[in-house]
Amino acid sequence: MEGCLTLILLSSIITITTSNWFGEGSGEIWADVFDCFGNETKLSECSISSWSRAECSHRRDVGGICSVKHQFLSSDSSLALHDGLVRLSGERQCEGEVEVFIHQVWRRVLLDSWSLTDSSVVCRQLGCGSVLNFYGSSSSSPEHSHECVTGFQCSWSEAHLGNCSSPQTLNCSSTQQLSITCLDLSECTIPATSTSASPTVRSTSVTPLLTLPAVSLCVGPVLVIVLVAVLSLLLVSLLILIQRKRVVRRGTMNDIKGRWSTLEKDEKHKYCQEAAALRAQEAQDLTPEMRDLRIKMHLKKLKLESGHASSSAGSSSAEAIVQPTVQEAFQRQASYGPSSHRAKEINHAIAYCIAKDMIPIYTVAKPGFLKLMKTTVPLYKVPSQKFFSKTELPKMYNSLKEDVGKLIAQGKWYAATTDLWTSSGGSGHPYISFTIHYLTDWKLQSNCLETQFFPEDHTADNISEFFDNMLQEWGINKEFFVSITTDNATNMKKAFETSDTTTFPGQWFGCFGHNLNLAISKALKIQRVDTAVRSCRHLVQGFSRSWKRRELRNKQEALNVPQRSLIHDVVTRWGSTQKMLQRFIEQQQAVCAVLATERGAWHLMPKDADIAVIEQVLQILQPLSAFTDALASESRVSLSALRPVLSHIISDILEVKNEDSALTIDLKRVMKSDHESRYSVDAKKVMDLTSFVDPRFKGSFSDDLDATVNCCIEEASKLAEMTTLSEGAAQTEQSSTTPPPPTHTPTHPHTHTPTHPHPPLKNGSKAWPPCSTKSPPQGSREQRSRRVKAA
Repeated sequence: MEGCLTLILLSSIITITTSNWFGEGSGEIWADVFDCFGNETKLSECSISSWSRAECSHRRDVGGICSVKHQFLSSDSSLALHDGLVRLSGERQCEGEVEVFIHQVWRRVLLDSWSLTDSSVVCRQLGCGSVLNFYGSSSSSPEHSHECVTGFQCSWSEAHLGNCSSPQTLNCSSTQQLSITCLDLSECTIPATSTSASPTVRSTSVTPLLTLPAVSLCVGPVLVIVLVAVLSLLLVSLLILIQRKRVVRRGTMNDIKGRWSTLEKDEKHKYCQEAAALRAQEAQDLTPEMRDLRIKMHLKKLKLESGHASSSAGSSSAEAIVQPTVQEAFQRQASYGPSSHRAKEINHAIAYCIAKDMIPIYTVAKPGFLKLMKTTVPLYKVPSQKFFSKTELPKMYNSLKEDVGKLIAQGKWYAATTDLWTSSGGSGHPYISFTIHYLTDWKLQSNCLETQFFPEDHTADNISEFFDNMLQEWGINKEFFVSITTDNATNMKKAFETSDTTTFPGQWFGCFGHNLNLAISKALKIQRVDTAVRSCRHLVQGFSRSWKRRELRNKQEALNVPQRSLIHDVVTRWGSTQKMLQRFIEQQQAVCAVLATERGAWHLMPKDADIAVIEQVLQILQPLSAFTDALASESRVSLSALRPVLSHIISDILEVKNEDSALTIDLKRVMKSDHESRYSVDAKKVMDLTSFVDPRFKGSFSDDLDATVNCCIEEASKLAEMTTLSEGAAQTEQSSTTPPPPTHTPTHPHTHTPTHPHPPLKNGSKAWPPCSTKSPPQGSREQRSRRVKAA
């Protein structure tokens, strides 16, 4: 009671209530009539009236509602304040920033972790009725800038804030302070008619002064605004729900298909069982295609209800259709339309990502991708997979094809590279690729024109037919190809070498890296070498087990050798055998240490004779390994360097020396013989000519310098003749008044026929290979030089 009286002394009385306001109390029942004059500090100082009587129940318990006096609380008083007292520092009595008395200090209350329940306790403690609003305020008084409290957890039933869970005190400087707006009961009080001037308060004659009409008159405008806002939100939500149900009711088949494609196998099985139950087992008797169609129609019948799809976290199934929020509804109204500029930009970017990074098209329908796009671009709706496969990607391909066709038309002569390859991942699908190389304004250009599925037999006729069809589609004249480079497979060589059945105008070249790999493979088939290589390969296979790899790593650390794994050679990977042998010699000490601990694995270790053979083989293969990919490039011309590289390999690396062992001599002879037989006479002429015009090499590596000079003069004469004829044709075309009819009609709407500035050569002579149809020019070297300068 003393604490209650202290609260009364610190406050002004608003009203006195009966038990029906707070409910019946509990415990000992006191007297019901006190004679007080108003200047007492404790209720025990008041005298008890002789008319006082003890009630037998709590039906008539008296209550009181007080209002805090801010000026009294903020003054220096000798009265000991108790923790949990609250005051509001606003202009109105029941509104302002919250401060609580804790540990003998008034502290600010922070907005962090504050709840509506905590606000209700504060308003009830201050006698301000129910809470209307609580919010954060950045303003703070310097007096309490470093004294803050947070962490109140009330359950609404507390009489004051001190009964809530213990808060946490902390230092603060710039955090938002809590502010509360309560329903001010003191402003809504109806004055009571006083019947006596006596200060004595009689609980038996007091009735509640706050009635429902008074509250309505006080907070009427506020309640009207709140009710109007709530009713508006409910009306908007109802309209959205009705519209959503209409859309779901008429769900299109595209929605059904899109939903079905995102379901897992188990979910599809569940739908299949449900459809079968509703359709009397009809779906089980149909073909798989008809069963899928029947299930899709069943999904449409179910109206895509959210309860029929799994929406658990981590599942890849489609998200359940739920009612959107008001904010989402307005965002959908302002989302990017399919024909908007922003939507087209995003569609093009997604299509570019699919094409550039070779991503499967069905990625656009995966939940992860949809979540990414919804988070990054919430106003954008991702189109279907069919849109990208049938519309956006073909449009991008046609646009790029048109640009490449215009660029190819600027070239005069062309070289090509092509290859057959197999896809990875276990499918093993065969493909053929074709890349064209040409010059525009002395800049080397390369474009991969085709990568096509090639399930037919890989015969020379089929390859040649593919080549002709591809040139026809792109509108490229076959006669202006000067060379083509492929691997050394028989079918490729037969398809592009001039014979009775093929008429390729250019020169065929076998890939230099492939030639080098074939020569090395042929040398490794020598019996002694093959035995040593197989023993090393068997050893590497034995170390494929995890425990041996772990033991090898431990031995490498103990012996201080490089921590590297053994390498297994692959037939189709050039230079892999040399890398396998080199890695074994490097890790020989660690490998022996691992095998020494297991007697059953001693047979894996190669013999000393095999190790000696491997070391001799590496002495030859190590210098050659640098040339495997030396000439592989699309950004520079490498044919002019082929002759010097071959000369260095044959004359220097593979040249037999006096100190060579018998095995080394055999290896060099086999590889040298294989290299010399890989290039035809016409191919060597082209290599000599390109090396001669390269200022780095000139005629240093030509076997017949005079023949090379004559060939160069002949080619210069051809170019001069063609330039003269082109200039004459251009003048004739300018002087004519009527343009000539077109001589070629593209066979494809997006193909372009290159218009070359030079006409075909006379007498049916071919543009390439050089020096093949005319005899060398006669005359002295000085005369030939003057002719070259004149040309």
